[in-house]
Amino acid sequence: MKKLLILLVVVLMGTPQVFAQKTSGYEGTIDFGYGIGLDDSTADFLHFSAINGYRFSPYFSVGLGTALRYNMSTEGLSFPLTAEFKGVFSNSKVAPFIGLGVGYTISVSPVFDGVGFLFTPSLGVQYKLNDAMGLNLSVGYSGQLYNDYWDEIDLASAITIKVGLVLF
Repeated sequence: MKKLLILLVVVLMGTPQVFAQKTSGYEGTIDFGYGIGLDDSTADFLHFSAINGYRFSPYFSVGLGTALRYNMSTEGLSFPLTAEFKGVFSNSKVAPFIGLGVGYTISVSPVFDGVGFLFTPSLGVQYKLNDAMGLNLSVGYSGQLYNDYWDEIDLASAITIKVGLVLF
């Protein structure tokens, strides 16, 4: 009887942890977006990305991202590779967040000659569907360094709008 009582106490003490929300571990994001060029040298683009990362707490995650960008005017493809940082301001069902992607873009198409450093800060809102899944909506900036026609480094700037699915 004493062993049964001890077992019951141990099981009951561990039960709240089983039902608690996971606060750290894998976090994956799949985004689809549109970039609006801010100057004559920057074309609009479609953007699809996947980020695999680690959530250190409900408020901070780091990941590695890959994307495919389709340039609307040249019909060229590029392949950004980024380190992604995300800070969420609240652990509630609807929470604002700030994101930053830093990386390098590789040309997948002969249309682009020299693509390089990429910088993508963003602000958004995360909506938790349940403890394992959520949705993101963000607005951001995309700054892409590239070699222009005269082989000089230039900056392509765009405003981005993204919608994504997040797996916690």
